[in-house]
Amino acid sequence: MDSDGVSYEPNDEQPYETPYSSSQPQTGASYPCAFCGYNLAGTTLGQACPECGNVMSSHPIQGSLGSGHAIASLVLGIISIPSCLLYGVPSLICGPLAIFFGMQAARLIREGRANPSSQGMATAGKICGIVGTCLGGLYFLFWIAVVVLAIGGAALGP
Repeated sequence: MDSDGVSYEPNDEQPYETPYSSSQPQTGASYPCAFCGYNLAGTTLGQACPECGNVMSSHPIQGSLGSGHAIASLVLGIISIPSCLLYGVPSLICGPLAIFFGMQAARLIREGRANPSSQGMATAGKICGIVGTCLGGLYFLFWIAVVVLAIGGAALGP
């Protein structure tokens, strides 16, 4: 016991458990569905939500965490747009990778294995990746045309 009369000794009779310690929810515990917000009290984690049908993971997703795939998609998508000015080559690498990671993030969110709040980042990354790939491809084709015309003009002579 402490000087204020509160015992800080561990209690072996009742081990500390969080509401998410076991696969079975405790009586009266409230589990909101990560997709629709429906109260899943009385249901077992891992079952489908009765409201929207999405399967809830046995490990609830932290609200502040973002999906790594969504973040990668957004970063690569943003990089792909200005990098098209480097003869288009970096955009043709970063853009498709942004699209790929955005699609992976969307799949993980649908499966309940990633935070639904990262859906916006995944979508923005895919869109930036598409724009960057298109701009990079056009710029790359422009430089190919310039080189071909320069070689063709030099071959004709003065």
